[in-house]
Amino acid sequence: MPEVLQLICSLSPVSPPALIATSLNLISDLNDWFELHMNLLGPVVPWILQFATDPRFAYHVAVCFDRITAKCAGPMMQLLPQLFSLISVLEQTTTNGIKVEEAICSLTRAVSTIISKLPAEEAVVAMQQLCEPIIRNLNRVVPNNTVYPFVTKFQSTDATEATHPPSSSNNNNSSASSGANKENEGGLFKGKSYESWASLATRPILWIDRCAFVFKDIWSPNGQSSSSPQQPSPLLPVAEQLIGALLKSCRKFEGTPRVIEHSIRSCRLIFRALGPQSRPLVGPVVEMTLSRHTFPLLENGGAVNNPDTVDDLFRLAQRFTMRATTIFFTHTISQMLFIHAISNLRLDHPDASKSITKFILEILAQLAAAKKTNYSDDGVTRAQLIVDNQAQHITATALWMALFSHSGQIRRDMADVILQIGKHDQEKFKERIAVAVHSLPNDPMKATAQQLTDFVNNVAREKERHAVFNHTRDLAKLFI
Repeated sequence: MPEVLQLICSLSPVSPPALIATSLNLISDLNDWFELHMNLLGPVVPWILQFATDPRFAYHVAVCFDRITAKCAGPMMQLLPQLFSLISVLEQTTTNGIKVEEAICSLTRAVSTIISKLPAEEAVVAMQQLCEPIIRNLNRVVPNNTVYPFVTKFQSTDATEATHPPSSSNNNNSSASSGANKENEGGLFKGKSYESWASLATRPILWIDRCAFVFKDIWSPNGQSSSSPQQPSPLLPVAEQLIGALLKSCRKFEGTPRVIEHSIRSCRLIFRALGPQSRPLVGPVVEMTLSRHTFPLLENGGAVNNPDTVDDLFRLAQRFTMRATTIFFTHTISQMLFIHAISNLRLDHPDASKSITKFILEILAQLAAAKKTNYSDDGVTRAQLIVDNQAQHITATALWMALFSHSGQIRRDMADVILQIGKHDQEKFKERIAVAVHSLPNDPMKATAQQLTDFVNNVAREKERHAVFNHTRDLAKLFI
């Protein structure tokens, strides 16, 4: 391999572009090897740098630095000022703006990786330098009724222009560099392939996604870049400003779901990087997300078109029931989430349905544990009331899905929901099953009264999920 690197580093800058690009790609693929042979980076880095400002190779160069830095951050620390300068140089290019921004995002992640290895005081200063352009540009997207002493840089406040130009019928999609922000799928933004970076920079989605590259898979409260509970994270100063700027974007472009989704996911990456120290920043984001976007998005059958949002929402809700039980159930949001969970139990989407059923089953498990230990507090009392008020609805909806869902896994999960509702209140279980059976579409008759009565009696006495599932499977044969 050293001989191959020597040949590559002997290539002239005027060599065929395809040869240069291939060589850069080869170097980026050697990041694991360089981790074991850092002494050989010496001649490689200067050779890479000579192509950094050429738009034809900027993306390949950025990926090289991104991947090498991920494995060899120590030897790359001396490059930090050059990488900062390179980002500024690339922002001045006038063509191929999409590829340029992809390159900048890879460089941003490389810079953030290096910063994560710096002493805390130096990291605070460097993070401010890295994030200042993001904060400054997002803060220009201010509410309509707010007057600031400057003219907004963004071309338009129209929601359709938040992510792409007005004339976008012939635009090409671009995917994010090296999959760094796969959660924000759909690429960085839509734009014409020849559009300048300056033109793309007038849309907030560019800065929102760049924010994600600063934090994703780099800063972790459990990793080397963590801070002790007593020591403030070097991320806190910029995190507070970034969260505020991202929320402004959400409020300004609330008619553009893509901006909302990318903003919230960037917030989530910041929270993940900060760990417990993110607690003071979470409240405003959660309140804005649920009250202004998530719940309205799921109303009137909207969950069918947004199963990923349903999945994410109830995964989060389940964690609250597990880790902050009393606080969660004494808050009004718990009842809203529970009602939305039940109303979306008929969502025939495997991932979304799994998250909803886990949320409901976790609540029932918490109540069962409290009952077993004879424990009670305000949270238990509120949770008990919520479940009791909705138990009949849960039973009827779960039975419907256990019979008619296209997914075998969903039918099994619903059998479990039926079983746990029965264990929650055995005295009323048989009556609830009978009411649910009575609501089934049995006109014209598909199951006789005796068959339905037998089903109710059989399910009411079962203690295992597989037994309940067998009964619902047999009943389904009569209705299908």
